[in-house]
Amino acid sequence: MILYGPFKICNKHTSESNYFFDNTLKMQNDLWGIKNLEEVCDESKKNGFS
Repeated sequence: MILYGPFKICNKHTSESNYFFDNTLKMQNDLWGIKNLEEVCDESKKNGFS
């Protein structure tokens, strides 16, 4: 599996532009937005990825 995109690390944006991008996404839909990398990794492990 290959993932591409901005992620938050420890619930923090890695750049100011990612912060603004995240807010733009959330204004369009509350379910959208930049995800925490730790949560993505945890979910992938639950589904058999390592």
